[in-house]
Amino acid sequence: MPIQLKKINLSTRLRRKIMTPVVICFLMIISLIILGINFLQNTTEVIFLESAKQNIANTFQIAVKKDVQLQQGLIELIQSNNDIQRAWKNRDRDLLLSLTKPIFDYVQSEHNITHFYFHDLDKVNFLKLHLPEHYGNKINRYTIQQAYDTGLGSSGLEYGVMNNFILRVVQPWSIDGELVGYIELGEEINHLIDKVAEIHNCQITLVADKKFIKNIDIQKNATFKRIIEETVSPDSSFIMYSTHDEFNGVLQNYQYINESEKNGFSNIFQSGDHKYFSSSFNITDVNQQHVGHMIYSIDITELEEKKAFLLRILLTTIFIVTALILFFYYKYSGKLQRFLSNIFNRLEQEIESRAKTEEKLESYTKKLEKIVDERTNELIKINDELKRDIELRKKTEVEFRKSERKYRVLFEKTSDAILIIDNNNFVDCNEATVNMLRYNSKEELLMTHPSQLSPLLQPDGRESWEKAEEMIAMAYENGSHRFEWEHKRADGEVFPVEVLLTSIPVGEKNILYTVWRDITERKRDEGTIRHQAYYDSLTNLPNRALLRDRLHQEIIHAKRQKKHGAVMFLDLDQFKKINDSLGHSIGDSLLIEVSNRINGLLREGDTAARFGGDEFVILLSGLAANDTSFTYAEKVAEKIKSAINVPFNIDHYELKISVSIGISVYKGKDESVDDVLRHADTAMYRAKSDGRNMIRFFLPSMQAEVIKRLNMEKDLRDAFENRELYLCYQPQYTAENKLYGVEALLRWKHPTQGHISPLDFIPVAEEIGLIIPISEWVLNQAMADISSIDYLSRNQTPMHLSINLSPYQFRQDDFILNIKKAIVNNDFPTKLLTLEITENVIIDNIEDTVQKCKQLSELDIKISLDDFGTGYSSLSYLKQLPINELKIDKSFVQDIEKDINDATLVQTIISMAHHFNLKIVAEGVETIDQQNFLLKHNCDAFQGYYFSKPVTIEEVKSLHIKYCEKSKSA
Repeated sequence: MPIQLKKINLSTRLRRKIMTPVVICFLMIISLIILGINFLQNTTEVIFLESAKQNIANTFQIAVKKDVQLQQGLIELIQSNNDIQRAWKNRDRDLLLSLTKPIFDYVQSEHNITHFYFHDLDKVNFLKLHLPEHYGNKINRYTIQQAYDTGLGSSGLEYGVMNNFILRVVQPWSIDGELVGYIELGEEINHLIDKVAEIHNCQITLVADKKFIKNIDIQKNATFKRIIEETVSPDSSFIMYSTHDEFNGVLQNYQYINESEKNGFSNIFQSGDHKYFSSSFNITDVNQQHVGHMIYSIDITELEEKKAFLLRILLTTIFIVTALILFFYYKYSGKLQRFLSNIFNRLEQEIESRAKTEEKLESYTKKLEKIVDERTNELIKINDELKRDIELRKKTEVEFRKSERKYRVLFEKTSDAILIIDNNNFVDCNEATVNMLRYNSKEELLMTHPSQLSPLLQPDGRESWEKAEEMIAMAYENGSHRFEWEHKRADGEVFPVEVLLTSIPVGEKNILYTVWRDITERKRDEGTIRHQAYYDSLTNLPNRALLRDRLHQEIIHAKRQKKHGAVMFLDLDQFKKINDSLGHSIGDSLLIEVSNRINGLLREGDTAARFGGDEFVILLSGLAANDTSFTYAEKVAEKIKSAINVPFNIDHYELKISVSIGISVYKGKDESVDDVLRHADTAMYRAKSDGRNMIRFFLPSMQAEVIKRLNMEKDLRDAFENRELYLCYQPQYTAENKLYGVEALLRWKHPTQGHISPLDFIPVAEEIGLIIPISEWVLNQAMADISSIDYLSRNQTPMHLSINLSPYQFRQDDFILNIKKAIVNNDFPTKLLTLEITENVIIDNIEDTVQKCKQLSELDIKISLDDFGTGYSSLSYLKQLPINELKIDKSFVQDIEKDINDATLVQTIISMAHHFNLKIVAEGVETIDQQNFLLKHNCDAFQGYYFSKPVTIEEVKSLHIKYCEKSKSA
């Protein structure tokens, strides 16, 4: 059926459809532009006005600050005048007036100073330059009271007796270091308001709230001008000063807003031909009391005119552009309308022509289809059977060829060896099999019997032929079987393979389809992994895991065979120092040499293992079940100790070390691996604590000591968390018996055991790593305590503080940073701080010690060498290090009265210290005879029970106050 086109009228509807959305879009765009520009103008205006407000407020504050600085400078000039000082000391009011009157006249005319006072120490006015006849009254204003209370200068706005605001500056007056009175200058702030108004081209009114007026003492004759005269509101504000005469137009809305909204209120009003913007900000007096507002008004007529002019230009431009665009679209829609009408007419004619042709084709097609259908049905019947037969044959042949091709490719190209075995003979194999077994040809291999390709025995000890029959039987039974096997190449080399035997039925029998995969590399990797898992990578000795396994087996063996065994736990004594100072490569080489020497001294069957770091464990097995096992173990230990004591030559270094050895003998009873190792470890620690380079057997009593040690570690951690640690202070006195400082001492009061000696718990804290946080706490707490003493007596003698440094704390990379943080956090003067180090700290790493001591010295921190003479003293250290003082250990002081050697040693130390310009402090002074001896030989300072036992910070404060009072009375 031909297509019919409905006649439509395009002229009006097309133009309307084109124009309508265009007009709507333009109207929306124009509206958005107008709204956006209006918003931008308003935002710009708000920013401008807010900026103006901030600038006016800042200008006023700057003006006040400058005038305060000016008045302070004038007061300093007046105070430094010798004639004025003499007149004041002589209490000569007339002379003082004659000397200062010219100054007052000058500053009044040049700097608007309107008030000039001299006050006595009791705040009684001695002279008023602006009212000379009035004096003798006591002044209680906030500025003078603040200067009186603080001893410092005071300044700020105050309400004056003349009912105006005065900017006052009061400065204490000291002559020859003695406070003699106060000088006060003041100025009315009206000229400051005029200056701000002039700078910013605005009008300003200073308004005081009635609430403030009612709360101050006002002269009875005071009169104020209300903002709105006819108002009777009790909250009406009063005008204190204004740069213009007309108020109502500027302040018309100010009076009627809430008190909380008056600060920062804004108002735009019209006055004549001009438009103004007014706003305000708070004014507070020197007591930070709200007194009123400063209201300003800015002429924004020009700003508003520019805004209106810009809007008119914009609207005109938009109107013209819119008209032009609409005119263009109107013309364009007419042309488009005519073009589409022509296309529509031609399309209608073409459709009518094709409809006629389509009717003719339909008639011819029906006739042809009938003929074709008849012929097709006949051919279909003939060809269907032939087609089915051909397709079936082709499909069968193709599938067979594909299967054969795939199998042959897979058979020949696979990297695994493939063999087909029938009745214990090779039937076929691929090239991979020939290459794997290294035969010359496939034919040669197929002529070989399968039994010739295996060694006599397999790795598990079974004969190959016997095990092969078992594997084949399992393959027949289960259909396939996978296992590992060792085969033999043509050249006799035995290698491991993974075998997959698959039983395949062919006719009435089964053949074996065999796949071999060479796993030589895998076995090698497994061996490497096993070695890495059980052997130390550096020394190639058994590691901890293998040692534990062997020890477990040896304990079982000893129990069965009724034998003894021994475990020796070795720890190298000076290894850490060598490793840290010479580097890890030297340390590693040393460990290798140590392991070689140990291995060379052991029997075959004994085990030397690296347990970790510089620790080794030796396992001696199969020892006799009597006391000879102890003798033998000790003999081996002595050999090892002697061998390690021999110097090692490594990379041009001759290294001397020693070893501490702990021995645990197990007797084939119910010992566990952990028990035996722990016992040996405990004995080793006893060897170290007994002086190192020792051999110690484990004794049951040691276990109790270990438990006690573990309990102390736990209790010490709890003590630090629960704040059981506290500080005491040992007072220090000069040769004149003057208290000048204290030494901070750490104490621990256990909740059940009472006070525990620092000699017991500090080494434990160092070993478990708790000494670092404890040291930081001591540093901060001591500074905080001593800072509180200085605060209580800020005008008295300062208190020096000495703090002992732990070697572990001193060696931290962030040690200097932590010292600086503690000083800053506690606001502690560095010149009052002394840090004490021992000689052992110095020799441990001299370069690091010199560097850190210099950094401390640059911070003005004093360095004290503690317990001098008890360590490895060297005069070279005194030359290299910026040390300020030496402390004589109490072990030398306690016998100086009766031991000539101690007396001589102390005299030598004092003389040497003074030769190096070092302060000398004696510790442990307990008798007057000891003090007299030390005084006789010019000792500088003392501490000990003769002067005071260690006391709490509160007792230190009491001692300090008593000393300060005693010094004053003296």
